[in-house]
Amino acid sequence: MSLLTFIVSNIGTVVGTYYFQYIVGDIKQMSVVGLLGLVTPLILIFCPLILKKISTSQMIMYGSIIGVVGYLIRTFAGNNMGIIVVSNLITTISILPLSYFGPLLCIDIMDYHEYKTGNRVEAVFGAIYGLSSKLGAGLASGLVGLIMGAAGFNGLVQVQSEATIFVITALYSWIPAILMAIAAFCMSFFNLYKNLPNIKEELARRREV
Repeated sequence: MSLLTFIVSNIGTVVGTYYFQYIVGDIKQMSVVGLLGLVTPLILIFCPLILKKISTSQMIMYGSIIGVVGYLIRTFAGNNMGIIVVSNLITTISILPLSYFGPLLCIDIMDYHEYKTGNRVEAVFGAIYGLSSKLGAGLASGLVGLIMGAAGFNGLVQVQSEATIFVITALYSWIPAILMAIAAFCMSFFNLYKNLPNIKEELARRREV
């Protein structure tokens, strides 16, 4: 789940420059989208209220579904900055649950592992989560380079071929939408929270012994 999300996030970072240069036609407009990052922390104010209603895993899953919607909106954006800004706001919000609550999810998984095996291997789970972010960044860069190279991208020309424009649009919109849909599907099978209260109670009992 985290690997797919980090791939999506980094694809947007890598291909965004090409999208604004060759499709929007003004790379300076990226700064407008960048300002959205100042808005997203305000959304975290509502997270404690949301977590009272749903579990962390559900919040992450719903965030992924929201991301699918945001990336699909981008498919119709073209060089329309209004649509681009709205879609980027939605996709930025969709990444927040995993970015901020992914470590909490790892802690709950650590509890489950300790409950099943009697061993608490925090370093292993922390390393796997950290590896997913690094691996996601590497795979995203490699994927963008491979696909754009196959489409005939040429950084020395001002006007790219139709195939290259299609690929840039795909990498900026529906390919991330597909990956986020897969991530949401994977997260739908995460049912640890049904038994987590009992697991934590049992762990507390064991530690008192």
